[in-house]
Amino acid sequence: MSGDPDVIVAGGGVAGCAAASCLATLGWSVLLVEPGQHEERRLSGEFIHPACVADLAELGLLAPADIARAAPLRGFAVFAEPSPTPPMHLLYRSGDAGRSTALALDHGTLRRTLLDAAGRIERVSVARGCRVVGLDDGAPGRSAVHLARGGQRETVPCRLLVAADGASSRVRDMAGIAHRRHGGARFSGYRIGSEALPAPGLGHVFLGAKHPVLAYAIGDGAARVLFEQPVGPDRRARPDECTAMLPAPLREALGAAVSAGGGLGFAARHVAVSAVVRGGVALVGDAAGSCHPLTASGMSMAVADAFRLRDALCRASGDVALALRLYARERRAQQRARMLLAALLHDTLGGTAPAMEFLRDGLLRYWMRSAGGRAASLQLIASTETRVHAVLHELAWVALHGLCRPPGGLSGLARQVGAMAKLALPIMRLTTDTIRIQ
Repeated sequence: MSGDPDVIVAGGGVAGCAAASCLATLGWSVLLVEPGQHEERRLSGEFIHPACVADLAELGLLAPADIARAAPLRGFAVFAEPSPTPPMHLLYRSGDAGRSTALALDHGTLRRTLLDAAGRIERVSVARGCRVVGLDDGAPGRSAVHLARGGQRETVPCRLLVAADGASSRVRDMAGIAHRRHGGARFSGYRIGSEALPAPGLGHVFLGAKHPVLAYAIGDGAARVLFEQPVGPDRRARPDECTAMLPAPLREALGAAVSAGGGLGFAARHVAVSAVVRGGVALVGDAAGSCHPLTASGMSMAVADAFRLRDALCRASGDVALALRLYARERRAQQRARMLLAALLHDTLGGTAPAMEFLRDGLLRYWMRSAGGRAASLQLIASTETRVHAVLHELAWVALHGLCRPPGGLSGLARQVGAMAKLALPIMRLTTDTIRIQ
């Protein structure tokens, strides 16, 4: 089941496949462990930002044939009203060769594609139907990992264990790394025909309900509609309450899909970890912290983690303890920016408090009036800009555009200034919490 690996990677999703491929380039043998249960029930990352597409192709995980069957997307169309008002377009920069087009692909198909490709990489072995069930973690470079598949159990020594098993990581718990969950949302996703989408070649963001509704093509003439459901006492919601702002053809297609059943759901929570490394264990992707999926940054972060871990091991000349310290330090800034952006964008687009309405109005004005603002926002969303101060810089511009709204006399001006003042404390608290993120 195991051979004699240098590295064991727990989890065969995007994070695990990227980590396995990256570490194999160092000449290390890698065992990729994938339980593979209920893959057909999973609804997770399907939207791959351009830089992440290029990175996966570089790793040999996305071949031209795989890219050809995915849906190419040039950016996002943001629909602010249920009316013929033209949407705002947030487009990826076309000047970066090979990095101006995102891809979207059904999650199950994407996972199978990446896992099959990882299994063809030299020095990578894939153990399907296998899971990590225990860990005797010694000093970095000397761990013993307990594996199980069916009725067979085995203890395998390795130099490094990589936890790539998602936000609910069991390996993280085995390593004794504490985490904190807060907030959260329940999502439903339905598959429809892509002809119902009003802006071909773009991802769609529909505003007007309590939470944004997302829609995007996923290849083979299909599209995904994804919406966050307001959770009441019965923890259920009527889809039509969430999607009333959609254009009629899209709303009808979604209604037919809901009536036919077969929708997928998942719960998303903000997960903050106390550390991303401990002993000989490194966390990558959502196992190392997750946020609201509105920015679709999960896959970008996971692949960036894989490159960071590889580069740290290379600079440390194989010294695992030193490499893990370097890795933990260097991923911190991007994770902080990602978490702060996701929280701000979610609250801005879905919040009902006057301060959030003020900020939402400013954001829409910023996007309508400034091509540079649209480009800067998309750089943050796509994780090509990863600095916390860049998030705060754009937030300041959004707030200024909120003040540009005609105030309606002194009372209106007072309301605007009051709303802006009320933003200060929650933003300071959110920023302070973000700075503590590992």
